Amino acid sequence: MKKLVSAVLTLLLCLGLALPAFAAGSGYRGHWEYEIVIEPQYEFAGLFADNGLAVVSRDGDWGYIDKSGSTVIPLQYAFACSFSEGRALVLPRWYDESGAECFYNPDDPSQIYGIIDEKGELFPVRPYIMAAIWASPDDDYDASLQGGRYRCHNGYFVLPAFSGDYVFSADGDPVLPVTTYEGTTQDTAEWDGYIGYMVPGEDNSRSLAAAGPVSEGLIPVSEVTDMFGSLYRTGWVDEELNWVMSYDMPEEEGSPYISGTGAFCRGIAPVWEAVYDEEARTYRHLLGFMDREFNWIIPPQFDRRVCIDWCTQDCFGEEGIAIVVKGDAYGAIDTAGNTVIPFEYEELLPPAEGLIPFRQDGKWGYLDAETGSEVIPARYEYAGRFNLGLAPVLDGDKVRVIDGSGSEAPGLSGLDLSFYIHRKTFNGSFRADLLEEYAVIKEDGLYGYARLTYVEDAPSSWAEKEVSAALEEGLVPAELQWNYQGAVSRGQVAQMFINLIERASGTGIDEFLAAKGASIDPDAFTDTEDRAVLAANALGIINGVGGGRFDPDGTLTRAQIAAIINRTARVMGVETEGYAHGFTDVAGHWSDGELGWPVHAGIINGVGSGRFDPNGTLTTEQAILITYRALGALRQTA
Repeated sequence: MKKLVSAVLTLLLCLGLALPAFAAGSGYRGHWEYEIVIEPQYEFAGLFADNGLAVVSRDGDWGYIDKSGSTVIPLQYAFACSFSEGRALVLPRWYDESGAECFYNPDDPSQIYGIIDEKGELFPVRPYIMAAIWASPDDDYDASLQGGRYRCHNGYFVLPAFSGDYVFSADGDPVLPVTTYEGTTQDTAEWDGYIGYMVPGEDNSRSLAAAGPVSEGLIPVSEVTDMFGSLYRTGWVDEELNWVMSYDMPEEEGSPYISGTGAFCRGIAPVWEAVYDEEARTYRHLLGFMDREFNWIIPPQFDRRVCIDWCTQDCFGEEGIAIVVKGDAYGAIDTAGNTVIPFEYEELLPPAEGLIPFRQDGKWGYLDAETGSEVIPARYEYAGRFNLGLAPVLDGDKVRVIDGSGSEAPGLSGLDLSFYIHRKTFNGSFRADLLEEYAVIKEDGLYGYARLTYVEDAPSSWAEKEVSAALEEGLVPAELQWNYQGAVSRGQVAQMFINLIERASGTGIDEFLAAKGASIDPDAFTDTEDRAVLAANALGIINGVGGGRFDPDGTLTRAQIAAIINRTARVMGVETEGYAHGFTDVAGHWSDGELGWPVHAGIINGVGSGRFDPNGTLTTEQAILITYRALGALRQTA
């Protein structure tokens, strides 16, 4: 994983993009800043493609803008998809002689859709393809995704139609399907009229349709013999439609056969074998993987796989890990078929930046792709994949953005990034997309864009050594690993001192509480349910502010942290009585009796001229130093 993270950081630096989570080489976290570069004004806004153009809509018209917000291709289409490889699929507005809008090109009824280039030049797509592509309210979202279906890939579009997938060139020329009639072939270009799909079933006729995208020079296909899709053979053809490998249907009922093939990616293709189940008296289609020699490298044994995106149908990705399913259980395998994540999860998504989103007991979290260990506990309604060190998650009914520690990404809480997780209307499932430098934002129901920038934070030079040591010890919660010169909150200090107790005692906080005969009161405060705060309160090391409130976001004074140190030491069995201090400004102050041991142990010092400044507030780096010194002092007294 260290190699993977290093590679990601190197790539980002080379591309001049923002750095994720932890800045390379420093060990310090940073925070995110954003600039709204295109004010929310669109009914819909898609992601920026590699060519710097994004699809947007306003007043029902669709077009394309660049990253400055300038319109590059006018908003004129009834619908439009994101660019890929310099091409985009669009639904032009067609008008008849009277000026009335119609469903298709009145001069050519076979044309409904078109493909445009970056200048807006339209290439007709024939014949009529499935209009239901855009019948669902989910399709606006799907068409904008970087991994969405309606993209050009390796110079081809693969689009759904009534009789399987249609393949078109980047200029709209039809490639598949073709139908053979007694030795002659009629391809899609010869079809006129807007019905335009193949219905085999005439004498000796067969229809060849794509079963996936064109990749590595091959097209996965199936050949059927009637309008109900009865399979004749399956396999792969080259780009000239010559069979490279084919598998015929067996003549004998109950014999196993190859029932489907998928696209090659990284030299590996998914392949399905139909095996007859005598008890159920039906075929079961099992998934395995073949190499470019069409040999099994992973025998058929799985029920399905999860692609990184539909357009490429990449299964193993750069990490060499594929998400597959046995029965209802999700797991992960490597390219040799070894199980790397056990088959015990309700759902898994493909890894990204070394983390695998997983669902267990209805909640989502993240696994380490290398070890399979839980990195971020399952606590979300949905979890997206990581990019730039960020991932969108659905926390309750709110979309948040987290970093690799599971903490909300510092600096982004002011943005509505709900675009990045979408619940599909038709089946209730979720879709998520990757966060990028130019993020889609939402305000008052309209969409715009913000540019995200990662800013590395570092402590002051005088604090750097001890802050680094505290980070190494695991004392500092993620939300404190930035803005070191800013004020620290009461809730954050409570978390640090629970970490301190766990490391000083060598036990988890639950075990420590039990040993002390203490128990958490979940109703101790009305303004927080934070477990660290409740544990600290149960141990008597930190109190509320009165009225049943804790004020977790309130600031902490120097006197208060000194008292927390003293109480923590007592809880740990240290005798803190009998130590004096020489400060002149705490006489009569409630903290006077709490300062002796922390000062004696060298944990906290005065501010000069014999003063302690008990009511002075603490910065984050000061609180980290004090906690780290307290850990050292407690270890010495153990």
